[in-house]
Amino acid sequence: MNDTAENWIDDMLSLATNARTNAGVSDDEARAAIESMSMLRNDYKGKAGVPMAVVNVLIDLQSSLISSGTRHGEELGNEQMATKLYELASCLADIARDMTL
Repeated sequence: MNDTAENWIDDMLSLATNARTNAGVSDDEARAAIESMSMLRNDYKGKAGVPMAVVNVLIDLQSSLISSGTRHGEELGNEQMATKLYELASCLADIARDMTL
């Protein structure tokens, strides 16, 4: 696993942790996550495989962002944060899919 993947894992774990807080994620954190995912895509696009650690984080990240979005919307009444988290999950998934094309 290369440095980009290791940095990406750290970035995504931090993002998932922040999404679970009552404050959620900032616009800067969302942009940084998209940039980090794009860098990862650029490193692995067209390669035969992706490290299993990356795959595991991708799976966990999606469920974490979606469940955090649901919590923000339903429990905390913060529809704006819920929408941000749902849209971020979708955007990151699109970039990840592009990595495998």
